[in-house]
Amino acid sequence: MPHFETCPLCGASPLRLQANSTYMCPGCDKAFSMGDLQTWYIKRSSPSALEYICKRAHISVRPITGIWEKTVSFGTGTVIAPNGIMLTCAHVLTDAPSESGNVRNLCSSVSIQGDKDSVTDARILDICEPLDLALVQSERLSSVPPLPMARKQAPVGAYIGVVGNGRGEGISVLDGVVSDPTRLVNNRELMMISAPVTSGYSGGPVLDEKGRMVGMVTGGRTGETHMNYAIPIDVIMGYLQQKL
Repeated sequence: MPHFETCPLCGASPLRLQANSTYMCPGCDKAFSMGDLQTWYIKRSSPSALEYICKRAHISVRPITGIWEKTVSFGTGTVIAPNGIMLTCAHVLTDAPSESGNVRNLCSSVSIQGDKDSVTDARILDICEPLDLALVQSERLSSVPPLPMARKQAPVGAYIGVVGNGRGEGISVLDGVVSDPTRLVNNRELMMISAPVTSGYSGGPVLDEKGRMVGMVTGGRTGETHMNYAIPIDVIMGYLQQKL
């Protein structure tokens, strides 16, 4: 009988084999049949699945750099509307709280990687810190097609791809599953994902099996590689309906 190490929902290991041939996760206390785990591992190990999911996103996703006097912030932006309008995280474009209270300063300039490794400036259109969402625009990216968006939340266990500017080193891809579609974190309803994102992935799209955005990376839990968080698509769509 095969031995399964990693929980497809939360990433905890090792799984415990039970007497009824099911596997129990020590982290989230979920039970899985051997067939469920075999299906998940086969799908996860298939390069064609991740390649298909992320193929379209590579065109629409770009590295973003926010620059202050002495600080540089790396993140990811996604073209989501015509005329080079991009979605990213608010915290990519704002610095640490000032000593005078909760006021945060916007970065003095925003640069986005254009075509053929060129760099283009962008302007900030809107920042919503409570949702950690922001819009920027670079008209030089007007010809870039917007990334398609899903119309409903991804279910628990759904296979996903994530595209982002990992540690500011350029666009890269990861995969995982939706561990929890509606996890309450610091009074925010977020989607927990098992993809091991790092700094720089903030603002990167979470993609479903059809390559549509179902969320956007916003952060992770320190010390827990497979417990990371994304803003769900319903929150994103509600924000965009107000701003566009």
